[in-house]
Amino acid sequence: MRASSRHNGFTLPEVLAAVTILSLVILMIYASWATLLRATESSAVAAEHTQRERVAIQVIKEALGGASWYENRAEGPLELETDEPFSRLKIITRVPPGFWGGRALEGFPLRRIEFMAEPRDSGQGYRLVMEQQSLLTEVDSGQVH
Repeated sequence: MRASSRHNGFTLPEVLAAVTILSLVILMIYASWATLLRATESSAVAAEHTQRERVAIQVIKEALGGASWYENRAEGPLELETDEPFSRLKIITRVPPGFWGGRALEGFPLRRIEFMAEPRDSGQGYRLVMEQQSLLTEVDSGQVH
């Protein structure tokens, strides 16, 4: 009588093939997940920049829409300096209700507003900055919002 030899397990090549296939599937899932995270992060940054640009354009539009001319005023209603890499724009304007800085300058609709580009803290690129003060304060008085 012959002893029956039953195989109750897997051979080493079968186990190695299964582990290899499982590793490849896990690697593909991880690569897809990492790509999805990078895409989500970059799209969030792009959306943030787009929103900032929209707000900046709206603020500049509102500031230019109320530009005022005063004949007896020593400074002009609009100044544009082009000495630096980016222009600097100074405006004397009547701002609409709810304009930025409404809490600090709420009772002063006539304002001296200046738009300028400043280098970022990281040293990469520039950011648009708006400074405003009441028209009744002296120029360079330090009371800037």
